[in-house]
Parts: sequence; C-alpha cells; structure tokens
Amino acid sequence: TTSVAAAAAAATDAGTETTKHEQQKVYFHRLGTAQADDVLVYANADCPEWLFGVEVSVDGKFLVLSVSESCAQKNRLYVQELGASVDDDKPIEKAIDNFDAAWWYVTNDARRFYFQTNL
Repeated sequence: TTSVAAAAAAATDAGTETTKHEQQKVYFHRLGTAQADDVLVYANADCPEWLFGVEVSVDGKFLVLSVSESCAQKNRLYVQELGASVDDDKPIEKAIDNFDAAWWYVTNDARRFYFQTNL
C-alpha cells in the first residue's frame, strides 16, 4: 500500500514543480562535432532568469536573438552579423533594449530590419 500511496501523491504533484533553469546561454554547434567544441555566442550572467530564442535572418547574414525575462509578451531583440567563421567575434547590436513590448523579426534588406510589434 505504501507504493500505491506514493504513486498517488506523485500523480497529484505532477505539473506543480517549481524548479527553473537559470543562466541560459546561446552556443554555436557544428554538426558532426563534439558538444565540448561548441562556441559561446551569448550569455548574460547579470540576468540569470533571461530566456533566449535565436533565428537566422532570411538572407542568412545575421543572427537575431530574442531575449525574454518571463512568459510575458515582452522581449528585447539583438542582432549579430554572421562572419565567414564563428570565430570572427562580431559584436552583438541591441536593436531593441527594453521590455516595453513584444518584437518579432520579419525580414531585412541588408542592414535595414523590419519587425512586428504589439505596441
């Protein structure tokens, strides 16, 4: 009966876990290589609860990084030009650097970017 009670308690608690992931980081991984060889692209140790989403621009020349601090429809958008090599160490530009609204990358024409927002 102890195992039945434990299983019932576990089922009741399912979905109520309160653990969270902190200190997210964005890495570049080359297919066919070991994870230990991944290159760090972005991290922010001062903001351990920030969440990151990443996409490559439609022309393949930029990395677009969406930064959120919760599930709220608000984010920052950062852009990094992609070099010939991941080791080119191009700077990350902060296109939208506040949590006032939600921003989504739509497209770009060279360095002119178009975003959709809920403002």
